[in-house]
Amino acid sequence: LLDFPGLNHLYLRIDWSDVQPEPDRFDWSYIDQIMDEWGKMGYRFSFRVCSYETDDKQTYAAPEWLIQKGCKGKYFPMPRSGGQLWEPDYGDPVYLYYLEQFMAVFAAKFDNDPRVEFVDWGSYGTWGEGHTGWGSQKSWPVEDMKKHVDIHVKYFKNKPILVNDDHFNSRVDDTQENNKILLDYCIEKGLGLRDDSICVAGY
Repeated sequence: LLDFPGLNHLYLRIDWSDVQPEPDRFDWSYIDQIMDEWGKMGYRFSFRVCSYETDDKQTYAAPEWLIQKGCKGKYFPMPRSGGQLWEPDYGDPVYLYYLEQFMAVFAAKFDNDPRVEFVDWGSYGTWGEGHTGWGSQKSWPVEDMKKHVDIHVKYFKNKPILVNDDHFNSRVDDTQENNKILLDYCIEKGLGLRDDSICVAGY
């Protein structure tokens, strides 16, 4: 990383459960350690906080305690091991309530941090990419997605918020009209656009 041409910041993709292991406890120590070490070398940072992963060690990317709070969701088999992954219902009022509580704390810590370049909308989909592969493989209603956008915009007022293109082009069971409605809404709210996988051979 130290001699990668043009590299000016490090992208940190983390899981919600990594930093809020309990409803009233936040642990940023690992993130702080990374930012302290690499920040001293002049690097800046960007973030995505995810709610669904596909790794054996990440059954609960969204905190498991959400289930105890009454959040709906469903288990899916892990792609490689046969274990289980829990995908939350991204439109469930319990999920959205605690997501907003988390986002308030997240933004309080980083929205005014000069080392942070941007924040991704990562609260929906596999790896936070905006699709639901290796999970439900369905698309949540546009009105639910607007609520995710609104939560990010409400709390991150000083950092650019980016949205992955799969939020629009991978809505597998939805219409092009709805894709356009969601895209227009993101533009209206000032979100920028990015793509995760420009070098993936699967395309």
